[in-house]
Amino acid sequence: MSEQREEVADRRVQQARAQLTDRLEALERRISGTVDSVTGAVRETTESVRQTVSRVTDDVGQFYQHSVEGVKHMIDIRQHVRDYPCQSVGLAAFAGYLAGSLGRQMPRMRSLAANIGELRSSNGFIGQLMDMAKAEVLKIGETAIRSASAAVRENVQSFAEDFRLMGGESRPHHNGVHAESA
Repeated sequence: MSEQREEVADRRVQQARAQLTDRLEALERRISGTVDSVTGAVRETTESVRQTVSRVTDDVGQFYQHSVEGVKHMIDIRQHVRDYPCQSVGLAAFAGYLAGSLGRQMPRMRSLAANIGELRSSNGFIGQLMDMAKAEVLKIGETAIRSASAAVRENVQSFAEDFRLMGGESRPHHNGVHAESA
């Protein structure tokens, strides 16, 4: 009887082992499938991010290239004269007229300045008002120059930083072949 019990116990143990092995294999297949799915999703996401970064880098590079070309074109006076000859002649004529008019007005302006000088010396109150107005105008001018200088400096620094950040990517060589930056 004890042998029968041992045989029954052995069969039950073997059946339990077989069931456990089957369950472990099923679990392994599920985990393997999940890992494969996640790995594929990560690869797709990585590739998508890489493509997006590449497009953005290209777009920013093109933006800066167009901006530089636009600024160069904007300050190229000779090119403007070639592009707009009639307007250039008109502007030159107006500038000549303005210079001629101001040249004729100079004696009047000098006499006006002399009259203002006389007013200042003859009347203390008006002289003080003129001095105060002059000081305020100078302060406003200094503030405007400081603000403009700070804005230009900030814009140039920002442009330089953006340009430097772009410098880490591969850059086109003068012959069109891309060279890796050092």
